[in-house]
Amino acid sequence: QGEYANTTFFLSDETYQDALSIQHRERSPDEIALFSDGIQNLALSFAQKQAHAGFFQPLVSAFRNDPATAFSDFAGQLERFLLRNDVSARSDDDKTLVLAVQG
Repeated sequence: QGEYANTTFFLSDETYQDALSIQHRERSPDEIALFSDGIQNLALSFAQKQAHAGFFQPLVSAFRNDPATAFSDFAGQLERFLLRNDVSARSDDDKTLVLAVQG
């Protein structure tokens, strides 16, 4: 994060390396999530500087437990969740989520 909330750092900036963080892991991740800043306050634990397990665990579990029908059930439940008043009150920005789960 920058000086202000939702500060954007572009790879084309001359000082992009000052804001870039890369970590080498011994193995590939089993789950990957990409999301817009509209759900960052739900998806991230800023205190621990990591993904918020309470947000992601139910999503990942839905795919792992029933991969054949998980998407249709998941998409509807996620849409209803993201449109809830209490969730929308935390962000007036777009709420986009891409989730990939390896079998």
